[in-house]
Amino acid sequence: MTEADWEDTERQEHRDDRLPKGSPSGKPGFVSQRPHYLDLEEARQVLAELNIHLTPRQIKRSSDMDAKGNRKLPWFIDPIEGRLKIERQALLSAYFNRQVEAERNCELYLRGEVSQEHADRRLRKRLHENERHRS
Repeated sequence: MTEADWEDTERQEHRDDRLPKGSPSGKPGFVSQRPHYLDLEEARQVLAELNIHLTPRQIKRSSDMDAKGNRKLPWFIDPIEGRLKIERQALLSAYFNRQVEAERNCELYLRGEVSQEHADRRLRKRLHENERHRS
């Protein structure tokens, strides 16, 4: 490879590090993906791929509103089809976030920084705050 080829490669790498037009994150190389909406059965299949096996009734209950009008997961009614939908990444994030919270609380408890009761209280408080922010 000649020196001119190296310069061309460096220029191309520099261009690749620039932000794509309209990058919502402001991060280099971030390309937003289009949302992928799932219905109840598709969401159940996605979770089954993660070895989370739910019955149709269980997945339906996650979309039911409580007395305050909140859902356990961010389901919404598709304005065209009139059917419940959830964005795939939102579904996966909900499970991932709960797992991370549980691991953090477990680590604090195991290190002796908090009692189990205090760790449980902190987890319930965070879950309540997360649910409140979604609505």
